[in-house]
Amino acid sequence: MPESEKAKLEAAKSESAQPARPRVLIVDDRAANIQIMAKALAPEFGAEFALSGEQALDKLAVGDLPDLILLDVLMPDMDGYEVCRKLKAEPRTQDIPVIFITAGKDLESDMGAVLALLAGAVDFIHKPVNPQVLRQRVRTHVLLRKREQALQQLREDMAELACHDTITGLPNRPLLLDRLQQREQHGATVDTLLFIHLYELAHVRASLGPQAAEALLQAVAERVRGCMHPQALLARYADGQFVLALDDADRATATALAESIASALGTPYALDERQLSAGASIGVVPADAGNLPIETRLDRAGRALRRIPPADAGGVHLLDMIDDAAAGTGEASSVRA
Repeated sequence: MPESEKAKLEAAKSESAQPARPRVLIVDDRAANIQIMAKALAPEFGAEFALSGEQALDKLAVGDLPDLILLDVLMPDMDGYEVCRKLKAEPRTQDIPVIFITAGKDLESDMGAVLALLAGAVDFIHKPVNPQVLRQRVRTHVLLRKREQALQQLREDMAELACHDTITGLPNRPLLLDRLQQREQHGATVDTLLFIHLYELAHVRASLGPQAAEALLQAVAERVRGCMHPQALLARYADGQFVLALDDADRATATALAESIASALGTPYALDERQLSAGASIGVVPADAGNLPIETRLDRAGRALRRIPPADAGGVHLLDMIDDAAAGTGEASSVRA
């Protein structure tokens, strides 16, 4: 490329490119066309350029992505249709809006317009480019893209809220069951479970109010996190109940961890200048609990811990699943560890 054309392109890029503005990648095999479009987009949009389809694909494979691509249709080696199809086939670039730019007759017919849209373009503009039309088309599609991104983020945030506890930020019951059931379906070893039951939470809520109860739940979650392996799965299963799923832990290992957690939770909590007790009973549910479904094991564990007499509450309890096949019922029995 002649030095004069390189200078023109760099001048166009430096004139219009600012980090705070939406970025547009202009792909055209003629530097003069790039300069005209970059000038038309300034100062509202920052411009980058590529002189061929191959160069554009290489540029888009790394680094930050532009907000929109202006793509010349008629280029040597690789035309705009092929470039666009390649962009739409890649997850990294498939959502970037593409506007075709052409001086040919191929987009003047209905069939040409259909081919452009089938290739993945959102719009097309004829040369010679009208600066006002170019700016408005780019502005419209950049705005639409940002709205789509905002809606996608909102959907992701809503999905996150739907499967996480709003007080502790931990996975909730549906997410816990889904993850554990997926492990079962893929033939993974069913985890040993620690079921943590806060038997004094109702008293704290009744005497000190819901804010104190929420603060206690958050403090309990934080202390359990401090005892567990980072890869273990901790969830809030119900109001005063947490479940910790352990990978590759036998009963002895799980019981030792339960004792450590019980010791951490037994230390009084200083909340609003008050000393509160979590009053935690921890049940160890073994991995070989009668080949029962995960939800059945957990529900039985929760009932067993709630049935423990007040005099025996607290500490660690070993839980065994009991089935009455004839009656079609079952429960869990507890023995203090």
